[in-house]
Amino acid sequence: MTDRAEEALAAVDWARGRADIDSRRIGWAGFGPGLGDGVVCAHTGLPQPGGASQVLALGADVITAPLLAAAYGTAGLRLAIGCHARVTTSALAPAGRMTLINYLAQPLVGTLMFTGYGTAFVGRVAPVWVAMITLTLFVLRTT
Repeated sequence: MTDRAEEALAAVDWARGRADIDSRRIGWAGFGPGLGDGVVCAHTGLPQPGGASQVLALGADVITAPLLAAAYGTAGLRLAIGCHARVTTSALAPAGRMTLINYLAQPLVGTLMFTGYGTAFVGRVAPVWVAMITLTLFVLRTT
């Protein structure tokens, strides 16, 4: 191997190690404030919806949302590139092969189920059942 090839491989190894360190930093910087703000937003909406504390929590949510999105993105990339890459990519492959009609049909079905255009389940169905309905639709869509 030539000296230039060895230098190039060393640069790639350095970049991989650097990217791993940066993705960890992004994860810590995003998940901490982002998830903490999610808890605050959920808590402030319980006693008095629309109050001043909820407005402040919404402001913090707007600020921390990009950090949380970056943390989720780097976590996904780390799972797709790391030692669990085959498991991660094979689990997500059915959703990636989803057809356009399925992609467009799920929001339509959700809209018809939860808004006034259809069965108007919003506010009448417990959040646990909303999550179960959504997961069922997702499973049906990807199989």
